[in-house]
Amino acid sequence: MLEVGAVRPVRARWHVMSLAVLNEGREVSPEYEQFLRRAWGPVRVVTAAQLGHGDDVVLPLYTAIGTRLHPQGRTDLAAVVAESLAEVGLPAELAAAMTSTDFDAELRRSHQAGMDPVGTDLGTPVIQVERAGACGHADPAR
Repeated sequence: MLEVGAVRPVRARWHVMSLAVLNEGREVSPEYEQFLRRAWGPVRVVTAAQLGHGDDVVLPLYTAIGTRLHPQGRTDLAAVVAESLAEVGLPAELAAAMTSTDFDAELRRSHQAGMDPVGTDLGTPVIQVERAGACGHADPAR
């Protein structure tokens, strides 16, 4: 989507997609279960940031966290989240959302909104494309 946005007039709205929510109630290995328990923290922070600071913080915060966790292979979630919040210019206090269930209802709602069109038998992010208007641009009224 970032590459498309560089050459086409599209507007992306980012949502959370949580493997922890997706796999609730499923039988998984003990190692994966441990991974899923840890996975709640960062996505809670992203959800709290979105609710408190708007949709525009989702992509940069997800990117900052994801870069540290995936290509960099970092494992200290508290440090990853703290550094990511600082990089994006968000308040450090948002890190408290990692261990709070206060944002779980919104996290689940956002996750489900992304999964509804495709079902739950997948584990990758989903791209939804709204119908195009007469000139080929996304129809903002929809």
